[in-house]
Amino acid sequence: MIHLEPIVQTLRIFRGGRLYGAPYDAVATLTLCGDLACMSGMHGDFSRADWHDMQRVLAGRSIRDLLIIRNGERVWYDVATGERGRGRFPVYPDA
Repeated sequence: MIHLEPIVQTLRIFRGGRLYGAPYDAVATLTLCGDLACMSGMHGDFSRADWHDMQRVLAGRSIRDLLIIRNGERVWYDVATGERGRGRFPVYPDA
């Protein structure tokens, strides 16, 4: 038996009370791997409020770290605190 989980998700930002199916304000691709999400293909306008809403949704899905590659450099975010770092991921004492 083979079971394949969908790990690629499309994140869409809707403002002004619009819902799925309407034009969106921003979009990105998220690849989920355990408690890590890798974001790529960002397009559109992400506001600070959108960013915080996204972090809440990711935390609700047990995502701990968010990785983005910007200008060829790895940038990670701690989803729970919003803390940002560069380079290697942090080591968690309970891992």
